[in-house]
Amino acid sequence: MIPHRELLEDLTSIHMFLNGGDKLSWVCAGLRLSNFGLGVTVGHILNADGDYTRYIVDETEKCSTGCA
Repeated sequence: MIPHRELLEDLTSIHMFLNGGDKLSWVCAGLRLSNFGLGVTVGHILNADGDYTRYIVDETEKCSTGCA
C-alpha cells in the first residue's frame, strides 16, 4: 500500500528532475512519471482504495442483515 505522502514525495522528485533543464533530467523525469502512473493505478487505487471499497461493502452487508 502506498500512502499519499509517498505519492507527493514522488511528484516532488519528478518536479526536481524537470527543473534540471538538461536532456538526461527530462529522460529521468519521463521514466519516473511513467512509474508513478503505474504505481498510482495499480499500487494505490487497486490496493489502498480497494480496502475502502471492501469496508463499505462489509458494513452495508452488516446493516442489511442486522436490520432485517
